[in-house]
Amino acid sequence: MKKSFSIFGLIIFITLKINARENSNPFENPVKQFFAISVADVVESAEWYKKIFDLTETADLKADDGSVHTKILESDFYLIELSQHKTGKSLKEAAPQIERNYLLHGFFKVGFYVKDFEAAVNFLKENNVQFFGRIIEDEKHGIKFILIKDNSGNTLQIFAKI
Repeated sequence: MKKSFSIFGLIIFITLKINARENSNPFENPVKQFFAISVADVVESAEWYKKIFDLTETADLKADDGSVHTKILESDFYLIELSQHKTGKSLKEAAPQIERNYLLHGFFKVGFYVKDFEAAVNFLKENNVQFFGRIIEDEKHGIKFILIKDNSGNTLQIFAKI
């Protein structure tokens, strides 16, 4: 009787672990991360970020003069501010001679640490997210990462500890 109870307990434990893994967010992080991005279409970008990072829209702010439209998106792990400025320009419009955003001084990418790197990469592939380069394992720093592009062409970097 004891042996059958132990096997039954083990089966329940394994089932709970599998269910927990299937229902976990691969982008889970113990600290909330913040960033803000200027985008060409705040509605389209908000939909992309909500889908990819499982975010909820918590604010939709429009300037009285129509100069800016901002959406705040949140989860337990992220606080993301997306803003569409009426007079904003893409890199190609503002500086057509510059082909890559990292060739301008200032921020050119934002990164996220994730709990389950493989699950995050698989999720991104399933959602047809554009990858930029390949997975890099950096043993010196104990990390691995991949670069992706959001729907506006902004570079995001997904990290995990190795």
